[in-house]
Amino acid sequence: MTTKQDRLIEVYDYVRQNYGVHTKTDFAIALQITRPTLSAAMNGNDSYLTKNLFQKICAAFPGAFNLDYLLTGHGSLMAEQVIHDDGNIRITEEIDPSSLVNAALAAKDETIAVLREQLEAKDALILSLRQQIELLKSGKSGYPYMVADDPNHKNEK
Repeated sequence: MTTKQDRLIEVYDYVRQNYGVHTKTDFAIALQITRPTLSAAMNGNDSYLTKNLFQKICAAFPGAFNLDYLLTGHGSLMAEQVIHDDGNIRITEEIDPSSLVNAALAAKDETIAVLREQLEAKDALILSLRQQIELLKSGKSGYPYMVADDPNHKNEK
């Protein structure tokens, strides 16, 4: 019998292969949970491997996963399939392809927004560090010997 952690990882692997969700951050965004929450669940923390988490998975990927399997390990990962008289296989819950595409696009847009914010924060940090270096070089910082233009310069005491 697989653990809830194993089943969550199984879902993540399936989603990565079939839904264009390439990172854990993308997956967390698709589930509308935080990345740390997803990490805790994927690391096997039982307090995060809840019915609510598995319901979010089923809501994010409608008709794809079997909630009973995710919760108990009984059955199969994929939603029940029925073979009709005409030989066609249909999932008992119809999947709306547009909702899957929209979920994947939303995850990508949110990931891009988060990455832009992180880049802006790093740019601000770089600017601040450059300003501090200029202060050190100018001697206005109170530490005139901290930075020298000449690499052979020896600190004077």
